[in-house]
Amino acid sequence: MHMRKTLALVLLILFFLLSGCGDSPVSPKKILNVSTIENSDNGGTKTVSISFGNDDSHYIAVSVNSKYIKEGTELRSSNISLSHDLFPFSAWGKFHYLVTSQHPTFVDLKIISIDMEKKKAIVQIAGKLFNSNTKKYIEFEKKSFEITGEFFDKFTHFLVAKEEKVTMTLK
Repeated sequence: MHMRKTLALVLLILFFLLSGCGDSPVSPKKILNVSTIENSDNGGTKTVSISFGNDDSHYIAVSVNSKYIKEGTELRSSNISLSHDLFPFSAWGKFHYLVTSQHPTFVDLKIISIDMEKKKAIVQIAGKLFNSNTKKYIEFEKKSFEITGEFFDKFTHFLVAKEEKVTMTLK
């Protein structure tokens, strides 16, 4: 009887060890919201960075050239065509994931709508990123997010600044 329990325990341990190996994607928990939006102006290149996640250690983020913050924009960065206008990255637990030219990876970002009166935008993101240390993928299914309030102000910051500049120039 003792031999059967030992064998069952060994088989159970082997199962757990082997099930963590292989090329299967790492499944992230469901992303609940937009967690941060930041603006930056580095040497004339204005970017908007959006993090989608549940906390500071479980998220996917994209930095977008601000000239693409407009309704109808669709951007893709992939292993076939790395984009300088869309830079994606992800942290899931202690691991970091990226789009890499050596593996089938991508991130798609679509700006579905921007309503300046209602101060509401809808963006959609999907992606498959790779961690070169663990050799595992992380996938984010296509999902739409609503951006409102302070996040909307940050998301449209460069749009508003551009409109104000044009208005000031015309006077």
